[in-house]
Amino acid sequence: MSLSSKYIYPSLSALKDCAGWLEITRETTPHANVLNHEGLLTDQLKLIAVNKIEVECISQQYDDHDTFQRRDVAILVDDMPRVLASTIIPADVLMQCPTLLTLGDNPIGEHLECTYAAIRSKPTIKTLAESNQYNKNFKDDDACCMRKYHYRINNDAITIVELFSSKILELLGQHKQA
Repeated sequence: MSLSSKYIYPSLSALKDCAGWLEITRETTPHANVLNHEGLLTDQLKLIAVNKIEVECISQQYDDHDTFQRRDVAILVDDMPRVLASTIIPADVLMQCPTLLTLGDNPIGEHLECTYAAIRSKPTIKTLAESNQYNKNFKDDDACCMRKYHYRINNDAITIVELFSSKILELLGQHKQA
């Protein structure tokens, strides 16, 4: 578990772990239509925000061996944290895409798709127990699942894991049905 000053993020081993990740279907989650959305998450969130969405970069730093950089962000919808995301960026990708070092509070998905024509993989999901350590991240809500996908740039892959509050999935699902 990675602990920032504000939020609890999955540990590095949990981000890299392949066990327990499932294809997103109606059988694995009632939110399959939202989690399988092929567009950018920030674009989806802009459709439901009353006032604004913002990305807040909590930390971005190299590992002890300078082989990759980890970036942890919180995505706030109307000033409430609703999604937390952790990104693992290999050092080889940073050499090819140096602007990733200075993203700050900008969304990484938009940047990768617009600047580098990166291709996103099909996502997988890991559901969380009703009582879990990540619930503390969302003041009036619970964490319900994590979604993982990769962006390919040449022969390298950036891994992104998003931790969703149940409320944001419900809101996105309602908007998609409307």
